[in-house]
Amino acid sequence: MDDIQKEVASLDDSSLREQLLAAQIPIGPIVKSTRPIYEKKLIEFISKERGIANENSPTSEQDQAGSPNSKANESKAADKEVLVNSSPQTSTPKRTGSDSYFVVCIPVIECDTTDPEFITPSKAASHMFEDQKEALKLLKKNPGARFKVFRSRKDAESFAGLRENLSTPRSVEIERKEKNATLPKLSQDSPNEFRSPKAQQYVALRKAIISQDKDKFKELVWSNPRYLISTGDTPTILQEGPRYNAVHICAQKNLPEMCSLVLDILQDPEFFQRIYPDEPEQILAKRMTHIVDLYINVRDKGNFETPLHFACKFGNLEMVEFLLSYQICERSCKNRYGETPAEIICNRSNESKQDQIIIKEKIMDLLDPINEEVFIPVFRSEDNTSPPHIGQPWSPASSDSQSGQSFDSLKSPVDVDWSVKAFAGPMSPKEASDLYQRWKGRCTGRNKEDSHIQRSDEEKGLERIGRKLSQSAGVQWKEYWDFLDEFVDLATSEGLQKLENYLTVKYKELQEYTVTERDIMDDVVRDLKNQFDVMDVNEAELNNKPIRLLNDVKPNSGHCAQNLENTFSLQESCDEPTL
Repeated sequence: MDDIQKEVASLDDSSLREQLLAAQIPIGPIVKSTRPIYEKKLIEFISKERGIANENSPTSEQDQAGSPNSKANESKAADKEVLVNSSPQTSTPKRTGSDSYFVVCIPVIECDTTDPEFITPSKAASHMFEDQKEALKLLKKNPGARFKVFRSRKDAESFAGLRENLSTPRSVEIERKEKNATLPKLSQDSPNEFRSPKAQQYVALRKAIISQDKDKFKELVWSNPRYLISTGDTPTILQEGPRYNAVHICAQKNLPEMCSLVLDILQDPEFFQRIYPDEPEQILAKRMTHIVDLYINVRDKGNFETPLHFACKFGNLEMVEFLLSYQICERSCKNRYGETPAEIICNRSNESKQDQIIIKEKIMDLLDPINEEVFIPVFRSEDNTSPPHIGQPWSPASSDSQSGQSFDSLKSPVDVDWSVKAFAGPMSPKEASDLYQRWKGRCTGRNKEDSHIQRSDEEKGLERIGRKLSQSAGVQWKEYWDFLDEFVDLATSEGLQKLENYLTVKYKELQEYTVTERDIMDDVVRDLKNQFDVMDVNEAELNNKPIRLLNDVKPNSGHCAQNLENTFSLQESCDEPTL
């Protein structure tokens, strides 16, 4: 037992691993803390194979010598000696601490016939080794081979003589990938033609914006539209931490000209056609509207602030004016702390206090709701199944999409398609509120004259009242006229001019039609006259034949018209034409 312990202790880590693998003992990493455990397992295995009792065993050596197990072990050892001596190896094989046989079975389909050291499948016995290193050497040269350890030479020779494909089954995923690799690659769609730039390339674009290098900026974005539009049709992120887009950076640095350049490119149909060349114009228009709205109103990751927040916070008056020129710009959105752009004006401005006061007053004037353009619409149903009504005051700058479309007074059991047929405005919110109240009051029946107008004129009664109130309030009025196919106020000189142009065009069309009809009638009469001029009419037949034919016409006959036509037809079949 001491000899076995010394033999195992003298093995290095790699040799110990080989011995454990040969003994089919589960093994993990061999380190300082685990080596004693694996040495103990290997010692127990070798002791068991050699028939040596453990020192801790209570049985004595004398008992073991006379026991049946001892005789069996001696017989087993004798058999092993015979097998080893009968081995075809010319030299004595290296022992691994136990009598084991290592078999490498190479499938026929995996044979490497170009290797001079390759052992062909016909020499099955040569696949068996008693030296593990030689077996592993052959295994490395044939990746598709199988390696197995046997305790019996007979089992080893039987396994080595197999001719079946014993290679490790390949996973379905690997086979699928190899199959797909052999298929011809489909042509990439045009949307995938441009790849998203790398982080370093985005840095170059951000520097071009900050330095106001318009030429460099155009060169980058037109060479690859993905500089501005991500694969998900969202603004690209030019500063990763807070997730700023190009408009955020322009608003922070007060660069209205660069911001105008960015949005102009994003609203250029040709720019989107580079990414989506086969899409219809309507879809491209929706994409442009969507991406521009995101660039102007998207919030950053830090404080949830829009570009308008940035422009107001840093006191950039020019950027505030530019952003508010877009009606889709949201004025009342709040950041993480519940603050609107008007509440954080000049909070991070570097200007002097006196200049900050002036800038703040100007920005407040721009953000003041009084400066909003408000309209009052008139809605009518397309099929006239519901009465018309006056919509609530509505502003394009309002984020409420339902403003101006309040149908509280309507309780229709079915959905109705509504359309705007007239509107008053633009005007201030206060003027809109006053006009709306007056207009609603005039239509409730308090004013007999207006009530009579509304009842007597179902198509334009509500518009007539609104037109009168708008003129008295000095507010622009426009209504839709079907024959003009546009909104116009016929009470103004502009409206009268459009009406005059329409009537002039219609008069010319009528004149052309009348002349054409007159020409056609003149041609018919001229042809008839020519026919009569060439005819030789017999006076007797002229006096008698019409009377005779007319007498044949029956008053109640259903063929009166046909008889009359035959009466005055030309008989070309006769030698002499007769009437």
